[in-house]
Amino acid sequence: NNNIYDNIYDDEYNNINNKIIDEKKKRRLERNRESARECRKRKKDKITLLRQQLTHLEADNLQLRLKLQIGPEAAKVLNDKFNDITAKLEQMINDGSSENDIRKQVSEIQEKYSDYGRERESKLDFHINQLNKCLQPTQTTKTILWLINVAPNFYENDGTIKANANCNDTLALLWKDLHQTISPTKEQCKQLINLATDPMDNLFNNNLSSTNTVSDSEEMLSRLHDLVAIKNKSLDHEMSELQNILSANQIARFIVWINQNPVVLQMLEALWPHFSQNDMKDSYSESD
Repeated sequence: NNNIYDNIYDDEYNNINNKIIDEKKKRRLERNRESARECRKRKKDKITLLRQQLTHLEADNLQLRLKLQIGPEAAKVLNDKFNDITAKLEQMINDGSSENDIRKQVSEIQEKYSDYGRERESKLDFHINQLNKCLQPTQTTKTILWLINVAPNFYENDGTIKANANCNDTLALLWKDLHQTISPTKEQCKQLINLATDPMDNLFNNNLSSTNTVSDSEEMLSRLHDLVAIKNKSLDHEMSELQNILSANQIARFIVWINQNPVVLQMLEALWPHFSQNDMKDSYSESD
């Protein structure tokens, strides 16, 4: 009987011990899983942060590079770089480089100097953004116009402060803070009211007119951006079709030939504004 009880106790002890061990394993595994999750989250957050920093740095770098490309000196530097890369392409042709190597060099030239390349697209975005910024009134101008437009809400015609001007809505709080900052006299408040309400000055309507002009200009810039994007897409398609016809070596020779014949570029610069595609075809037909 003692042996039976001993066996029962041993079995129960082993069961309890195994459960404790299993529970410890589960807890350890859960801690490991939690640590792994935390580690992955930290890595993910770090990667996200690094990507954001990279995006900001690339944007800053792009703006700096574009600013350096403005003006005659920058144009000369850009032209010298194009000449260098074209000379490298010519050397590759003379050395009998492979089609694949020449194609890579041609692709680099297209990215940097073609109408539809990334560099030209970045320049377009940069300059349109700059124009958009120039269209917007400065913060000072916006604040002055706002102060004048809201003056009738807070001042009586005689320049005294209205009784309901002490309400706690956001507009009133902003106005009160500004009023305390500049501390206008009663006479100045009266002049603000006259400026805002005088139909001869018609400031509010003039402000609306200016706002509409800015809005119209922004739409024009947006339309310009879309038109250039359509043009670039069309040119990209045409060049892709051309690359399906010519070999990389032939395209490289074509690029080198253009760079070695500036007279062609001068002629095209003079004739291009006067010819549509149909005009060019007609002129070719007449010359034949």
